[in-house]
Amino acid sequence: PNPKPQTPNPEKFCFNRKRVKIKGAHPSKIAKISTIFTMSGKSLVDFGLKSSLRKSLIAQRKSLTPEAFSSLNVKITEHLYGLLSSELKGKGYKSLGSYLSISNEADPLACLRALKSEFGSLRTYTVTVTDPSSKEMNFFEFSPSDLSGIRRSAFGYSSEKKVDFFNDLDVVVVPMVGFDRRGRRLGFGGGYFDRWFSGPGKNVRLRVGLAYEFQRLQDALPIFGEFDQDVDVVVTENGVFWAEK
Repeated sequence: PNPKPQTPNPEKFCFNRKRVKIKGAHPSKIAKISTIFTMSGKSLVDFGLKSSLRKSLIAQRKSLTPEAFSSLNVKITEHLYGLLSSELKGKGYKSLGSYLSISNEADPLACLRALKSEFGSLRTYTVTVTDPSSKEMNFFEFSPSDLSGIRRSAFGYSSEKKVDFFNDLDVVVVPMVGFDRRGRRLGFGGGYFDRWFSGPGKNVRLRVGLAYEFQRLQDALPIFGEFDQDVDVVVTENGVFWAEK
């Protein structure tokens, strides 16, 4: 008879001969991990682990009080502004794409307003879902200081007017549910940004992830597939962290 499987430690999981620790996650929120198989040199892990990570981190983010959200984002804005203003000056970037925060995501808006004020010629764009069935998204130009023409929709934000889409961006700021030291990004699971970076956004010169420190994973993000896209640098309330490549 097969031996009875041992219950894994809910805070540490084996992945590719390393340990993955979910920082700040309560054991009750972490699903049981299944067996790791190796085929053709690649590790295949039960997708339930990635889903459990996502649910736990989103729940923690949603639980932020208004005071905590404000305090954390003041620091994030400071670090993000320092990074982007330096990159814009040093490398002559002319276009910046970003998202608009929902559900307590790290908020880039104050930084975008400050950058637009300092760099008057900077063109700013925000993301919108253009085809949910094919998980397609695009960017359209907007003014960070005037959101009157932008409305909330079932898939984020969209313009109330007909707009031209523009995807030839120098810098893009993306939301993150979780991340690791290599810049690997855990998103909401729809794959919108992954598809965009693989297609229309493949020539973006700088990918910036925005997150909170509690979203940082202590080791490699599990199930980082061939279609997943990473970022070049991550900004949190603690500072700017360039990905280890």
